[in-house]
Amino acid sequence: RATHPDTALAPLPSTVPLRAQETLTRDAHGRLLAVTGSGSFLRTTLPGPGHLKGTVQRIVPSPALDFQVQRLIVNKSGFYAVAAGTNSNGTTKLVVLKIPQQVSRPGEHDELEMTHEVLAVDQFISCSLVQMMWHPLSDDHVVLLSSDGRLSLFDVAADPQYPEQEYILSELRGMHRAPAGMAFPVADGWGHFSILVLATDGNLYAISPIAPIQGRCPAGVVHKLLQIRTSAPESLAWLHGTFKLPSGSGQGTVSVVVADSYVPEGKCPMLRFLGNACAGDAGAPSAQALAVAGDALLSENTNLLAVATAGGDV
Repeated sequence: RATHPDTALAPLPSTVPLRAQETLTRDAHGRLLAVTGSGSFLRTTLPGPGHLKGTVQRIVPSPALDFQVQRLIVNKSGFYAVAAGTNSNGTTKLVVLKIPQQVSRPGEHDELEMTHEVLAVDQFISCSLVQMMWHPLSDDHVVLLSSDGRLSLFDVAADPQYPEQEYILSELRGMHRAPAGMAFPVADGWGHFSILVLATDGNLYAISPIAPIQGRCPAGVVHKLLQIRTSAPESLAWLHGTFKLPSGSGQGTVSVVVADSYVPEGKCPMLRFLGNACAGDAGAPSAQALAVAGDALLSENTNLLAVATAGGDV
């Protein structure tokens, strides 16, 4: 507030759910990105080696956005951000923001422009956005979960308007309640290729295997999964088809493998029921949000799950 004249963050109507008021985000370099009340964005960097002050930059979308931003996520590199909100007609709108990479010197107050493209064109005419997250295997892929039970992967660098992959959860396995949230499990084993989905009745599902095209994964993870005899044949076939692994002596020379386009046969990906997160709660309160965390003290393949309910319980 003391270092930039435009520091009023965007106010949100009281009707917007608290979990949807995600208008402050951070990339892997520690740079913060926030929405201001004027519709511009502020990017700040934290103090680091060589300078005692952080920097603040004002970034203006060009052309101006025609909706109020209610959610904002930036990818790890800080090159792309996705902004979501509703326009005057109450329709959900999403755009991909291409963030300029110029960095101000401490004390400067640059005003930069950034371009943007529509994300998920025509996808939210009759439904709303439940959650959006960047996929951990790719800096260019964002995952959208919509209220009609669609899980969509978009490559924002190649084609942000139409999904690269899309799955109807009710068609994969009888998930008839609306989705309440999603999360990525701990990146261990099949967790690299899974997405957890929470339904409003508290039922928790895992959809797997899924990987964004050109997503990068440690080769050792794939080799280890191929050696698990209890894995479903469809999942093993997916691994062979998605990741072109070298054979023989070349296996040890490759540290990272890249996902290729692959159309599996049979039931793949699969939606697996994991249990009910609200079991035993009086009145079966409606689940609202899901969060996952890993801990170095926990055993392998262990996830910590947190589920928020409409009754205010966690």
